[in-house]
Amino acid sequence: MGWTGRRRRRSQLQLVAFVGLLVLGPKKWRSFCAPTKPSLAKCYLAAPAVRLCTGRLPVQAKQMLVQTARTAYLPRAKVARAAQEGQEATEVRQGPKINLVFLGTYLAYAACYLARNNAAVTKAPLIQVLGAPAMFDSLSAFATPEAALGCLDATFLLAYTIGSFVVPAAVDLDRKDPWQIVWSALTLTGAVQLGLWMTWTSVSEVGFSWPLVFAAGMCCAVNGLAQSILYPACKQLMANEFGARGIVLGFWNTCYYLGGACSTLAAAATCDLLGWQAAYLVPGIFLLGGAFAGNQAVRSGLNKDSTSSSRAEADEGVSKKASSSAARLSDLLWPPDLRLRFVAVQYFVVKLVRYAIGLWLPLLLATSQGGVGADNLLKAIGSAALFDVGSMLGSFGFGAAVDYFGLQALSGMTFVSVAALALMLPLIPQVLASDPSALWILLLGLGLATGGSETSLGSIGPIYCSQTQPTSRQAREYSAATAVASVNGYGSLGTVGAALILPVLAGKAGAAGLGASFAQLAPLAWIASAVAAFQFFTEGKARSKAPASKRTTRNTN
Repeated sequence: MGWTGRRRRRSQLQLVAFVGLLVLGPKKWRSFCAPTKPSLAKCYLAAPAVRLCTGRLPVQAKQMLVQTARTAYLPRAKVARAAQEGQEATEVRQGPKINLVFLGTYLAYAACYLARNNAAVTKAPLIQVLGAPAMFDSLSAFATPEAALGCLDATFLLAYTIGSFVVPAAVDLDRKDPWQIVWSALTLTGAVQLGLWMTWTSVSEVGFSWPLVFAAGMCCAVNGLAQSILYPACKQLMANEFGARGIVLGFWNTCYYLGGACSTLAAAATCDLLGWQAAYLVPGIFLLGGAFAGNQAVRSGLNKDSTSSSRAEADEGVSKKASSSAARLSDLLWPPDLRLRFVAVQYFVVKLVRYAIGLWLPLLLATSQGGVGADNLLKAIGSAALFDVGSMLGSFGFGAAVDYFGLQALSGMTFVSVAALALMLPLIPQVLASDPSALWILLLGLGLATGGSETSLGSIGPIYCSQTQPTSRQAREYSAATAVASVNGYGSLGTVGAALILPVLAGKAGAAGLGASFAQLAPLAWIASAVAAFQFFTEGKARSKAPASKRTTRNTN
């Protein structure tokens, strides 16, 4: 057999192998590509297999077979999106676009915590600057400096809550460039940090002044509104690229905790090296520089491919989104599905506990170690960062567990994580006086439970509810963006309560102080775990009674 015959026979064998892969593979590959069994890596192994099996085929035959294989193996959401844009399925590129969207949104939302956690780090020196409690006796709402700082935190969180409800109803993010919204929000956040730096510097120089405190409150309000715009823009980019994929969303949610841990440590180091006022100056400069670099990247066209799909989907869905903003606001204020209301109640409690720990734990650790000096504050911040590290591990681990056990077990897994949180909260005042290693283990455990609960209730749960049939007859179909925005709004209400409820509980606890107030949050966590258990059993009962035709998922992408 000559050289030409060997090439022909090799091509025939490769064609037979490829046809066998194409015939036997789609069912298995599609099971991994479905929303209930997400696995990007196995899905994208199809393209290298096609190239291996068709290495020496003619060019036209190779292009036809590669197009057929990619249409069969790619995630159905990406194939449908490519068809809507009038493109071939083979033109849907994978690596660079996904890396740009994931990495860009991850870093952008993690950076916004530089403008959040610095407020928790600077509480101790601010209390000393604001002066004795006698200054606040004239207004009962500001009986102590701690209460005044709590009101400033509540101002930021209340503005964030209002923005979470109002912005999706007033601004059609689908028709605007999400990247431009991200960079604009970061620019505004950085400018606000510079305003807070000037305000607190003036307070430290001239002393307490109500106009300066009012200016700080206005800066906190603008900061909350800006960051409420940033969150839905990042979620829109992620939803357009990945859909409801638990492992991807779980890994992306680690930006909350990684950004929180890094920003907390950075703020503490800045206070130690440059003074506590610099904890607002340095983040402002960093955010402005990052926003400028991001805008330059947008103008140079680096995100052109990643935003084209969202623009095409927005243009196609204009007629569906012609309803009034009042109707959309009603869906945000009152979730249209009973399951989503259960998720919103649980998320309210989880966010309240998480922000109570994030806002007041550094001050509690510093006071328990003998004072609020720079050395004790830095040690306390280092210990508190373990909570963020545990939250990051819990978020990623929960996403992996959801992929392993399936989305049907999501409510049961949420019950386990919230119940663990309720068990550990009463241990905080007991561990403060014990060995430091016990405190570190408890902080890691609290982070694991909080991270898993927040990932389940804030991202995976709402998207899963939006992609499955509603449990009640009155419920109507709704998008994943509406579900996430509504649940995030209720979680933001919990953050507002976290800023105010802990000082109130600490005042009632007397000498026990903040440590005992953390233990008093345990009943709320038990209520949330009971709701999760009830949801798990009701969903299982409804799933067993529902016919097979109604158990399928909806493709909302």
